[in-house]
Amino acid sequence: MQFIKEKSIGQINDVILFASYEERSVCIAHELAKLGYGGSVKVFYCEDLSTPQIQDNLGTIESILSRNVQKIPVSYNNPIPMVKAAREMPRSDSILIDISCFNRGNLFPFLWSSGLGRECFINITFAYSPPENYGDWLSRDYEDPCNIIGFAGGLDFPKDRFLVCVVGYEVERALKVIAAAEPSQVFLTVGSKPTRVEFYERNRTAVERVLGSNNFEIQEIDVSDPNATLKDLCDIIKNITPGTAIDIAPFSTKLSCLGIWALWMQNKNIRIWNAQPKTYNLLNYSKGSTPPRYFSVEW
Repeated sequence: MQFIKEKSIGQINDVILFASYEERSVCIAHELAKLGYGGSVKVFYCEDLSTPQIQDNLGTIESILSRNVQKIPVSYNNPIPMVKAAREMPRSDSILIDISCFNRGNLFPFLWSSGLGRECFINITFAYSPPENYGDWLSRDYEDPCNIIGFAGGLDFPKDRFLVCVVGYEVERALKVIAAAEPSQVFLTVGSKPTRVEFYERNRTAVERVLGSNNFEIQEIDVSDPNATLKDLCDIIKNITPGTAIDIAPFSTKLSCLGIWALWMQNKNIRIWNAQPKTYNLLNYSKGSTPPRYFSVEW
């Protein structure tokens, strides 16, 4: 499985979007409108996180793509509605999935329960619209960390556990997972090749705060391309002692989350963690959007 960078959307029959409180929720809808797309569109949104911004973005998507738009309510802190909705989706031979505004608690369950990767004849393109900038803070007040549904790893619980924490900006989130996973070894990553230098510097500062006085290892990985993320993570874990369990905390870009999903596709014993926020920066999570990126999947 690998991801091929594409220059444009290409030919598609079905579209999956996720409407959030971010401006970039509507970016791909605008791109589809430019192409005159008239196929089916399914838009997920968190019903229990209803805000004027989400309702506005839903309305904008409906007005831009005036026909065949189906709104599907899910939950920001309960994966079950997403699991049920994804399992009920009809199979498509050519689908575009905009991952820009999926929260992790819904993205990974969607990837797991929709059957992507099992139906190898499906043509899948992932779209991602990076923001122009992020707010001073993104989220806070986290639930107790747990394994993401579908990604609980193997049935064995070996003594040695290796945790790769793909750190983003939320220091507390990373620290909570490290404490809950109780790993024997921790590897922290800094995201390289950002869309802005400021993003790298902010990520580096967060990693240093997570490090504190602990003797964790640190390495840069490419979080701008899922294929590169996959390669870099494979390089990190290749020298792990056989029999050691592997845990991953995916808190960087959504493109890096695709790379982590691809790694799990290679090794279903990998356990993926999340610490679900109770509070989001709804009014200033991010600003604007930059040109979308497209990646097709080659099985």
